[in-house]
Amino acid sequence: MFPVNAKYLRLYNRDKRPVETDPRDKNKALKEAGKVVTLLNKGIKLTRTSPDVKRIAKVQIEHEKELKAEREGDVMKNLQDFVDKYNIKMPNDKEQERKR
Repeated sequence: MFPVNAKYLRLYNRDKRPVETDPRDKNKALKEAGKVVTLLNKGIKLTRTSPDVKRIAKVQIEHEKELKAEREGDVMKNLQDFVDKYNIKMPNDKEQERKR
């Protein structure tokens, strides 16, 4: 199971009916997957086709950083849209420095 992350063990649908994963199964799956990842990180390959865990982790971290940057960009865009919509005058940096 890769990537190992609790968000991938969630509610899913079977025959258009929600099916909740048993919390004990979630914990067991995460524990076993953690053991496998630990072995792979130590360089112990379980099969010839064992995944490159370090590369997968790196890609996952980069993806999360991109999502975070995208969300922050959306916040700034939404703020600018709000300011434009209601004609709010934002103080310039120079005006803020003068007030200090």
